[in-house]
Amino acid sequence: MKEITVLSWGGGTQSTALLLMALKGEYNIPKPDYIILSDTGDENEMVYAQIFKVSKYVKDTYGVDVIVTKKNKIKMDLPSMETFIVKGGLEEKQFKTSPYADLYQEQVLFYKGVINQANLVPSWVINKNGELGKMMGRQCTVEYKITQIIREIRNLEGIKRFNPKLHQINMLIGFSVDEMYRLKPSPTPYIKNVYPLYEAGLSKIDCIEYVEKELGFKPKSSVCNMCYANRFDTIYDIFKNDKVSWEKLLVLDYAMANKNQPKIRADEVYMFQWQAKMRKRLFDLDMDAEYKKRHEYTQLTIYDVLEEEEKMACMGGCFL
Repeated sequence: MKEITVLSWGGGTQSTALLLMALKGEYNIPKPDYIILSDTGDENEMVYAQIFKVSKYVKDTYGVDVIVTKKNKIKMDLPSMETFIVKGGLEEKQFKTSPYADLYQEQVLFYKGVINQANLVPSWVINKNGELGKMMGRQCTVEYKITQIIREIRNLEGIKRFNPKLHQINMLIGFSVDEMYRLKPSPTPYIKNVYPLYEAGLSKIDCIEYVEKELGFKPKSSVCNMCYANRFDTIYDIFKNDKVSWEKLLVLDYAMANKNQPKIRADEVYMFQWQAKMRKRLFDLDMDAEYKKRHEYTQLTIYDVLEEEEKMACMGGCFL
């Protein structure tokens, strides 16, 4: 049986520590055959700068390439994509499986009713009874992370289809001891999920300190801009430092506010929990004013993502 060791790098905190430890041969972590980052195209520019910096360091120091894979093979801006679909250039039901598929565009086009099938990102809803609830969907993780990494490994190995009797992929995943709830066996028979940070007893803080010692900066967490587990601080950072990502969030928020999607029966849909609790749209918020009064919120802060929500946000293996 051929074993292939793959390090799934998310570009963030724990997985960056895992990457460096593996290349240095620490904690008995096996050196990976491939380091693969599956890019959804929805990180903010601060995280992309970090990804570039770490990738360059790995190449310069160890002579190892980080392989970046993307589901979206044919790029088209959102207005052009919408026109392309409306005019029949691509059947709307084909979009999510096509080379045009873009995670952010899928969400906007779905809420606008341009397409009726999408790999949805989980969101927060106000139900008919006025209560806060969740609209769960994990297709984003499956299609833009897990499945895309497997596709890339097949391409690298020149294998059309993996056979559990002939192949085993040892997938190194950077979940730390404070993320025990995320440790799961892979449902795919030829993949074995391996959690070296957990096995070494390392926490998220340990990983941050490790990366800072090795690279000289504190790593940012990697998480899609529109992920429903994003804290206010993260979105405020985007608001202040990444205008392109902020404008994209406004467009999606507007599409949610004016949804033309009959499949969604909830009264209101929001990206973030703190936003849903406030019942306010991003385009109506004074972000600087909200930031200044954060100290007013204590135990039930609208800005903090509780452990339970972190569990749900990362359920299924969103490799951060």
